Amino acid sequence: MKKLLIIFCLFASISVLARSMPDWAKPYFVKYIKGQTDSGAPVRFLYEKTKLEKDGDFVLYSLKKMVKIENIKGTVDYSTVAIPYNASDTVVKAVVYRLDGTGMVRERYKIKDMTDLALSENFVDDSRKLVVTFDSLEKGDVIILEFELKKKDLFQDYFLSFGEDGDILESEIEVKGAKKVAVLNDKNGIVKRDGDIFKIQNVEYIKDRKNMPPKTDLYPVVAACFTGDENSWEEVAKKFWQLARLSLDLTDTSSIELSGELSKSEKVKKVLDFVAKKVNYVDIELGNGRIVPKKCSFVIDRKYGDCKDKSFLAINLLKNLGFDAYPVLAKGYIYGQVYPDFPGIQFNHVIVAVKLDNETANLKNLTIDGTPYLIFDVTDRITEPPFFPSALQGTYGLLVLGDGGKLIKLPVFSEKENKVRIVSKCKLNKNNSASFVIAEFKKGLPAYSEKWFLDGINEDNETKKYNEFIQDQIMGAKLDDEEVKNGLDTVETTYWVSAIDYGIKTTDGILIIPFPMTSKYKNPFRKRTRKVDIVFSKKLTFERNAEWVLPDGYTIVKLPQDVSIDNKYFSFNRHIEFSNGKIIAKAVYVRKAMRIPSSDYKSYRKAYKKYIKSLKSPIVVKNNN
Repeated sequence: MKKLLIIFCLFASISVLARSMPDWAKPYFVKYIKGQTDSGAPVRFLYEKTKLEKDGDFVLYSLKKMVKIENIKGTVDYSTVAIPYNASDTVVKAVVYRLDGTGMVRERYKIKDMTDLALSENFVDDSRKLVVTFDSLEKGDVIILEFELKKKDLFQDYFLSFGEDGDILESEIEVKGAKKVAVLNDKNGIVKRDGDIFKIQNVEYIKDRKNMPPKTDLYPVVAACFTGDENSWEEVAKKFWQLARLSLDLTDTSSIELSGELSKSEKVKKVLDFVAKKVNYVDIELGNGRIVPKKCSFVIDRKYGDCKDKSFLAINLLKNLGFDAYPVLAKGYIYGQVYPDFPGIQFNHVIVAVKLDNETANLKNLTIDGTPYLIFDVTDRITEPPFFPSALQGTYGLLVLGDGGKLIKLPVFSEKENKVRIVSKCKLNKNNSASFVIAEFKKGLPAYSEKWFLDGINEDNETKKYNEFIQDQIMGAKLDDEEVKNGLDTVETTYWVSAIDYGIKTTDGILIIPFPMTSKYKNPFRKRTRKVDIVFSKKLTFERNAEWVLPDGYTIVKLPQDVSIDNKYFSFNRHIEFSNGKIIAKAVYVRKAMRIPSSDYKSYRKAYKKYIKSLKSPIVVKNNN
């Protein structure tokens, strides 16, 4: 009887499995659903297959994906499945399943069940999404996604990352009919090729860490080109220019106020300022507009456009004034790196390059082949030349010269150009109350970050932010007033602060004063090991000067020792002394590099730990009254 029952249960489970999911998914469900060690990843990709195949004037793009929910915490992103595509694409097939741990289908959706959204993250363009939101999602559930698209793109290469935000058990990419295909960023040689198929297996989840690179940069990529045969960046630039050059149809600059005697530098800045601030940024990508900018006459008449529209308008206006100006194809850091070894369209942004001479060299932020250039982003209405957004610093850009082009590294602003200086003066009273005047000065990219912040918040939130800053600097302090002064590339903020009970009182009149740089700062690099590089958005000099005027009857018990740290990534120097009734402290931190390789993490962590420890060394005084 027991044997019959076992046979029946086995037969029943197999029949349920057969009815539950597509045939291709069954062997992976059986193979991987149990017996895997929990790595802490939110999900586990049991199987994933991406296929690109040339079909006449189209590229067939298909995806099969099977995902198991491992840890319910952190699965919010998986409760909704979105399939992106463009209006020029044809959705051939789309089906989504949610299975429980036994393989039973709990939810199933086809195209007709999905919501077709005309708008995506952009304002209005050709992007579409098929969207499914599950009724529920539990640990142990399995999501199966299967869809096929028929794509027709004017000018597009494909860069398919093996990376996923979870453990990857099996993943493969198949490319058929491409004019060129390559594996990129495979530093550890984990991709195995079998003809047109590229495979990886058993890749562990990379946990999130502070200041880590975009995850797309941490995994191998399969790159494929179907529509072009460009073998150099010069050929890519030529192809783009042939598509885009006809948009330069303006013949005058009457729309810009250029009255009075202006220097050549002032004219360049006038044009860039006009396009950045008077032409609204609206991301519109209809049809060929995904690649080809609109006519400059249209953009200046309607006063709106996306990045390529605004950039080409600035180029047209500058050319009409006798300047050599060119488009630069760019890609923001957060979207992943550009691969120099695979010439093609890897970019999602367009900015402006202006060739300079002796009269305009004061605007220079980059030198290319011995010639000074100004690189500028006219979608940024806050930042002024020669600065531009930190998200583009040090990334690759393609300078399009008309008759050719060149892959260039975009500027990186130095620690001397990016500064934060805080000067605080404290008067300590006998009852341990204190009053402060704190002056904060920001220059360069820190100043523009502050300008963007001030531009986007109301007065109440601004005051709240300043209060948080003061609390971080001085525990228990109260902000009485503040004043902000905006310069061209500077922001100066003065705070008037009071504290009823300053510092930490102990027995026998001892008062402990934390060093304010900042007293609450925590070390983000406490982990002993790290598999990924450390990445910062900018180089920086941070200077902190502080002065405490002590009342009569106070004596020094202990001052922190001098600190001096210097390596190729950062330096930190601090000196504190007591003179004429005042404690005077000066500390300077200089971030010299924006990227620290994981191979140097151990030595970097040791030096950084010393830096953090020094910040927590307090000043100790005694009230002898």
